[in-house]
Amino acid sequence: AEKQKLFKEGKIKKKDLEEIQPTLDEDNAYYQNQPIGWTQTQLKTVIVLTSGRDLPSDKYYDDCKPGVPYITGANNFSKDTINTNRYTCEPETLAYKGNILLSVKGTIGKIAQSPYEKAHIARQIMAIDSLLMSSSFVKYFLEWKVPYLQFLARSMIPGISRTDILNLTILCPPLNEQYRIVGLLTLIYQYIESIELSV
Repeated sequence: AEKQKLFKEGKIKKKDLEEIQPTLDEDNAYYQNQPIGWTQTQLKTVIVLTSGRDLPSDKYYDDCKPGVPYITGANNFSKDTINTNRYTCEPETLAYKGNILLSVKGTIGKIAQSPYEKAHIARQIMAIDSLLMSSSFVKYFLEWKVPYLQFLARSMIPGISRTDILNLTILCPPLNEQYRIVGLLTLIYQYIESIELSV
C-alpha cells in the first residue's frame, strides 16, 4: 500500500511495484527457526531502490553555488557520513535525507545515510529508502551483507546490480524489536570504538 501511494505521487516507478518470488542467498542458517512475529521477505518488498546516473561535466561544478550536492562515488564516504564538493542545478536521480547510500561499482560496500535534504547520485551509488522499517536496522543488515555483495561483484571491474540487492532475503522483526536491536548494536559499536581509542 505504501508503494502504491508513492507510485501515485510519482516518487517511484512502476518497476518498483513488481514482485518476485523469494529466493534465499548463501546464509540459509540465518533464516531457520525465525522468532515468532518475524517475517521473512525479500529486501525488495520493504525498500525503494534508486540507481544513480552520471552527469556530463557541463552539468556540475566544483564549488558551492545554488543547486544540490552531487555524490559521485566511494570517495565521498567518510566513516558513517557523506562529504562532497560537487554540485548541480540539474539533478536527475535524487537521494533524500536519511536514505541509505551504498557504493555499488569499483569500491563495493561503502555505506552511509545521506545528510542532505536532497542530492544527485552518480552511477557508482544506489540509494535505499526503507518502507515501514527502521532505516538504521536496514543499514545494519546491509553492513552485515557487504562481504556477500563483494563476493558477487568479483570481476575485472567490480560491480553489483539492482537485482543483487533486491533479492537479498531479510528477516523483519516487529518495529519495536527493530529499534531495540538498533539501540543494542549502537551501544556495542560505541563500546568497541572506546576500546580502540584507549589502546
